[in-house]
Amino acid sequence: ELIFELSGIINTNEINNFINSCLEKDSHEVNRYIKKFHYNSYSLTNQIKIISDLIINNENINDIMKSKILLKLLEIDYNLNNNCDEYIQYMNLAYYIISL
Repeated sequence: ELIFELSGIINTNEINNFINSCLEKDSHEVNRYIKKFHYNSYSLTNQIKIISDLIINNENINDIMKSKILLKLLEIDYNLNNNCDEYIQYMNLAYYIISL
């Protein structure tokens, strides 16, 4: 786990729990994760690949939702590459998933 922390990569189980909190529409838990990620300076840019893999392989998400979330991840990646705020982009992703 220390290796993940040093590399700036969030543990896969923790990202998966974050995604599941979004899918369960648990805004309290989602906000807790986002604050934790932000406080620990986990760049969302470093997590995009892991998140996309988890979404693609999640059997509880239908194909239409998967495609919508992946399109949102593309938009967020673009925003991050254009210097948008990381915290806001975490919120953007989470509350987009909650809204589906």
